[in-house]
Amino acid sequence: MSVTQAAFKDGQKWDLNEEESDFEEYYDACSDHYGFDSYKTDFKTSIEHAELALQYFFNNQFDEARNILQPFAETSFYHSLGYAVFSFLEAMLTFENIEGASAKIKKCIELCQLFRKKNTLTESITSTFKKKNYSQLTDQECHAELCLAEALLMNALLTFIENDNLSGLIRGSLKVRQCYSGFRACEQIMKSREWIFDVVKDSASASTHFASGVYMGIGTFNLMISILPGRILNILKFIGFTGSKGLARLLNTKRN
Repeated sequence: MSVTQAAFKDGQKWDLNEEESDFEEYYDACSDHYGFDSYKTDFKTSIEHAELALQYFFNNQFDEARNILQPFAETSFYHSLGYAVFSFLEAMLTFENIEGASAKIKKCIELCQLFRKKNTLTESITSTFKKKNYSQLTDQECHAELCLAEALLMNALLTFIENDNLSGLIRGSLKVRQCYSGFRACEQIMKSREWIFDVVKDSASASTHFASGVYMGIGTFNLMISILPGRILNILKFIGFTGSKGLARLLNTKRN
């Protein structure tokens, strides 16, 4: 064994190749992104930041994920959504700071509304009778629709927690319906729109990111519906909601 392959450590021969393999076993998936540009907030960079924050999240590096998302949570809908997710999960698990989480989610909804395609009065009327042409949407507008649907889902669930009376139940149910309509629109975009621009070079295309987000969103929607309290679930089932398709949708997310 050469000098580069072996050394002595604590009086014993130390195999550097073995040590290197041990290091690779615990290799941090986020280290490839070291040195990312945290000062850019264009659409391409926002997706890269969201992807990196997600990797940090699954590596239990929550502070690092927050540090990526927080600086642009007021200007970028992807940063805002990710930052709101942290507050939402904290509120759901601890039942504390629900108002703070709700405020962050509402801010995310406002940002998504700003980046959505603005329809004229004529377009709004004709869309009622004519199939929408989703090819007219830009990549950014499509992703704004997706982030809006996901933010509406969190907003609906927090409404049930904030107000457990009849008024809160009705308001939450209406928000669930609005969220469901958003995910249905995203599913139609995914199936009918032609995607021609790779938003992240040498990485997944805009369509792949969008499709995985749609599958995850619809799967999460159905699973969330299924774990709601019985009295809420009975009303939602009455108007056609069920959690039976959630797992299949989440499996599609993994494939994408």
